[in-house]
Parts: sequence; structure tokens; C-alpha cells
Amino acid sequence: MTARTYYDADSTEGRPTWTPAGIGPSKVAERVDRVMAHAFKSMGLPFDDRSHLPVRRYIARMKLTPAQLAMLVRLLGNSYAGGHQIPADDDRCERYDCTYSEYRRVVFYAYRAALSLLVETAPRSRLDLDDLLETLMAWPGALPPNLQDSIASVIGAHVADTIAGRPFKRRALVAHGGAR
Repeated sequence: MTARTYYDADSTEGRPTWTPAGIGPSKVAERVDRVMAHAFKSMGLPFDDRSHLPVRRYIARMKLTPAQLAMLVRLLGNSYAGGHQIPADDDRCERYDCTYSEYRRVVFYAYRAALSLLVETAPRSRLDLDDLLETLMAWPGALPPNLQDSIASVIGAHVADTIAGRPFKRRALVAHGGAR
């Protein structure tokens, strides 16, 4: 069986850290905090479709593995929480001196930045593609508009191969650097 690229259930990155001072945030939660701090520092108002680019460059410099990047995407997606405010967001709005709607917009563009990097990693198996598809469907419209059609056509080709019983072909969803 092929190992999964996008999701590693055994990863310790998502688990809280245990220190003599008590329980601390997980490594991925610390990354999310750094990404959000950078996003608030680098993004200006008004937002547009290219607002994610400075954050994308910042995340790319972190040199994350696909599994780490997928965890970052998921945690950023959870920060958005499907349109419902989560209690921790009140503290974050106060920390960044912003309104809740501004916070949600910055989270959206940080999520878009991480997701645009994640789709540059070609799935190695159908299991990886299933994981990626679940991530892509979690927040419709989050992919940069210039990538949506090309990614949909590649995923469609994967689905057609599966239905026809053809073997899995490793295809990149977008060319490396395609989300710029």
C-alpha cells in the first residue's frame, strides 16, 4: 500500500506539547499563529484576489512537508469554522486589533495561500487524492480563481480513470509555482 502524502494520522505535529510549565500548543498551532501574525503584518486593506501572495511566499519559506502543509491548511480552515465564531477568535481579534469580519477575511487569504501551495504536490495514490479532494471540498471557492478550472479538470481525469478501471497516474494538479 502506498503511503499517504497529504495526511499522516500518526504525526505528532498536531498534538499538544507537554512541558514542565504545562500543556503547550502543538507545532502546527504555533505555525498557524506565525502565519496569521505575518498575514496581519503583510496584508493591507482592501483585499483582492491576490492578497494571499505575500502569505504564500512566507509559508513557502517554511519548507513544510506535504503532510505538515495539509495540517496547516486544515487548522486554518478550522479557524474559519464554517462561518461560526469560535471562542478563541475573540482573543485573536483583540490581539490583532481587528473586527471579527476582518479576522475572517485574513484567515481566508491565509488559507488560500496554504491551499495554493498544497495543490502543487502531486498525489501519489488514490488515497492521497481522496484526502486532497476532501480538503478542497471543505471550503468551496477558496482556491485562487486562476487555478480552479485546471485543478477541476485534472481531478476529473483521475475520476474518469477510476471509473474506467485504469491504473492511477501520478499527475500534478498544477505546475509548481502555478498559484502565483
